[in-house]
Amino acid sequence: MNYEDVRRRIESLSMPEPNTGCWLWTATTSPPKWYGTISINGLTRRAHRVAYEAFVGVLPATLDVLHSCDTPQCVNPEHLSLGTQLDNMRDMRRKGRASYKCRLRKPDAVAIRHLRLMGHTCEELGEAYGVTKSTISKICLGRRSWLP
Repeated sequence: MNYEDVRRRIESLSMPEPNTGCWLWTATTSPPKWYGTISINGLTRRAHRVAYEAFVGVLPATLDVLHSCDTPQCVNPEHLSLGTQLDNMRDMRRKGRASYKCRLRKPDAVAIRHLRLMGHTCEELGEAYGVTKSTISKICLGRRSWLP
């Protein structure tokens, strides 16, 4: 991937938003959170992840690209940072972007199991996801019949 070409492409497919400093993606987006998507060498990827790589540097497969601006369409590298799913959930709670009575979905359960295997406690995962540590324990034990 030629990063200079990718940077120019990202800049041409985004529009600066003067009030927030976001670079709003103007090309293709995908549900459910409407992140921008871009095709690189025939592979469709999330635009903010490609922007991080092109403008900042290496993107480890084990980390997510987080938005400090909380705008999924933003590709401004100054608004992007690396973190874990747990970091992202904590940030969401700290900023009041999630209800403590949230409904977990299968991808959440997969992430919770992974984070638990990495050594995070049921208590801290419960706090991050807004559920009880008992719920986290049930997810890790495979009792997930309550998941949609």
